[in-house]
Amino acid sequence: MAFGFRAPRDLTLVAHFRDAAHFTGRVKLSELENYVRERVVARHVEVTPTRSVFPNVQIKGGDPERTYKFEIVPKGLEVELVIRDVTPPPPTPGLSEEERWKRAGLVRKGNRLVPADVD
Repeated sequence: MAFGFRAPRDLTLVAHFRDAAHFTGRVKLSELENYVRERVVARHVEVTPTRSVFPNVQIKGGDPERTYKFEIVPKGLEVELVIRDVTPPPPTPGLSEEERWKRAGLVRKGNRLVPADVD
């Protein structure tokens, strides 16, 4: 289990960090995709030959304020499931619009935003 998501029993949690969890195991890719679909709220899924990505999802029964990205990647005979907490940090109260852009690494040049380290 990671972030309130109970992985299938055929997957093993191999690493867990503050903002990510990595599972791996011998499961069918399509079965794992369906398992995840049933347990998250997703607007869309990006499926390619090399991976399936569930961007910006909430875990059913989990914290509705948290947003996650699920990636399912075949690795030889095994499949890797990576869950990342992609919840944006809360805004710092009391900052001006100029200060918010500066903290994001951008500054206003006329009507354009450019990287702060470029003159």
